[in-house]
Amino acid sequence: MRKLKSQEGYALVLVLFLIVFIMIVSAVFMRGALSNAKQEKIVDSNHLAVVASEMGVDLYKSAVLNAFYGKKDELINSAQSEIDKLYQNSDNLTSTQLKNQENAIYNSFKQQFINELNKGIVEQKQKNKIESDIYYENISIRAIDAGAKLVKVNGIVIGIKKGANEGNLHENKMEIQMIFQLPSLNPSDGTNDGNSGSSSGQQGKINLYQLYPADVVHPKCDNNLKNKTCVGDNSTRLSEMDKTNLYLPNGHTSENENNLNLKNSVIYSKDTITFKNINSLNNITIYTDGAFSAKNMNGQGLQNSDLFINNSSEFDQVKMNNSSIVQRGAIKINDHLTLSNNSKMCVAGSIHVVKSLTKDASSKVYVWGTVQGINESDIIRVNSVEELVGKCVGDNQTGPNSPILDSNWPPPEVNVDYVS
Repeated sequence: MRKLKSQEGYALVLVLFLIVFIMIVSAVFMRGALSNAKQEKIVDSNHLAVVASEMGVDLYKSAVLNAFYGKKDELINSAQSEIDKLYQNSDNLTSTQLKNQENAIYNSFKQQFINELNKGIVEQKQKNKIESDIYYENISIRAIDAGAKLVKVNGIVIGIKKGANEGNLHENKMEIQMIFQLPSLNPSDGTNDGNSGSSSGQQGKINLYQLYPADVVHPKCDNNLKNKTCVGDNSTRLSEMDKTNLYLPNGHTSENENNLNLKNSVIYSKDTITFKNINSLNNITIYTDGAFSAKNMNGQGLQNSDLFINNSSEFDQVKMNNSSIVQRGAIKINDHLTLSNNSKMCVAGSIHVVKSLTKDASSKVYVWGTVQGINESDIIRVNSVEELVGKCVGDNQTGPNSPILDSNWPPPEVNVDYVS
């Protein structure tokens, strides 16, 4: 059989086409594989940058918390010591001067805390490298004063992974914010239960010319006056008050509350206080710039309690047991007042006994002003308000206790976000 010339060489052409096709397909696959490998390397580098930034955030957070837990007790104790010294040596200070110096000590306490946090941040900044080509950088993390009782730590950490080319950097940014609520400076009534402050507070010199503290900022009272520090008004129910510091800027009248038993508390009033039909005041201290009136306290009456009054007072059928009245104004006893068991009545103004005043041998009446209805032989004369305070208050109990820093200092609120 004869072969056609037109079919010669077809097999060779097919083989060549097949070789070219295989080479093209292989090149495509090789390019895809190389591209995937490069992409995976980029993803890995980016992931390592994220890991570096997350690690940086955790380490800076730990550095700040270590500074907080390591220094908080020392800072509180140091500030408390300064406050106690201030109140121990406050003889010649007005209430405004005392408050200003107290604020200065608190602000110094806050600044020292900020310095300790920033010191921990700086020390951590010296340890930024994870590996030779993986590290993190602190751009702006620092502690700042964020308000009256707030300190804030915030800033950005960048995680960095170097590529093969030194100029090829993979970065990831994260922002961290830590908010510290500073401890409160609370008044002390000397009955600290151990849950607040490093001491029970040191007492300052009594100032009968201004007994209500300046710049009182506390929450409003509710109906439960146990273990509270709050501001009340005439609607505040005093029922079963215990371990409470109560501030009354507008005074208080309790005539609609009967048989009350108040104990282990301090009451500060800027205006008149009227107590009627109260069974007992036990371990109560009252400081009032307004007048004071007590009536029908024939139960246990005043027990182990002290009244400091920068005004006048009236008493009707009241018993006092190991208690004292120290006041700058006049006192009027409309009905019976009984002093027993080392009680003291100390009056810079006049004393007017309408019906009767009874005292045992251990109790004393000191007076600077005039007297009516009581024998001179039953009183001890003083020549000034200062002498009166010295005789009746003494060196061991000379006024409101110094405030105490709350040792229950909570950890910060922490927020971390990725920055695009």
